[in-house]
Amino acid sequence: MGVTGTIPPELGNLSFLVELHFRNNSFHGTIPQELSHLRRPKIFSFGFNNFKGTIQFPHGSIPREIGNLTKLKLIQLDSNNLREIPNEIGALNQLVEISVENNALEGHLPVAIFNMSSLTALALTWNSLNGTLPDNICQHLPSIQELYLGNNQFVGPLRLFHPNYGNAKSLLYYHWGIIISVEAYPKV
Repeated sequence: MGVTGTIPPELGNLSFLVELHFRNNSFHGTIPQELSHLRRPKIFSFGFNNFKGTIQFPHGSIPREIGNLTKLKLIQLDSNNLREIPNEIGALNQLVEISVENNALEGHLPVAIFNMSSLTALALTWNSLNGTLPDNICQHLPSIQELYLGNNQFVGPLRLFHPNYGNAKSLLYYHWGIIISVEAYPKV
């Protein structure tokens, strides 16, 4: 079980914080909006708790002010009850990993995720995401190495440039659902 309760909003006043690890506890409620005031965090690891709703920062979800977290490199929010990933996440230009598996995410993925050139790992399995994914995903995510999209409701083909011909490094892991077909082809 670990620690129970809610995350105190006062943590947003601790300007020296670099890493926040709250995995595998019994925290509940929302992630406090005050955490958007932190200037130095590199890691937010809140997986395997019981957070609910959107990722709560001012205005009900991650606002444009998330850009203040310029050093953030890792977001882990697995196994909570989160419903959406807001577009503002695209402002985190040093982010290398997003893991929001086994949540209640629904709807389309924010387009901003597919413009994050530093992203090496994207893990979104076991949600209810739907819609189509961009063509030539490796071109949109040139640093991607791990891509976990299975057990969602995506439709249509997912085309990947062959790593030898495209801009991406080799993709180490694929995890699709049976709804998506994967096609790899060389850049023409």
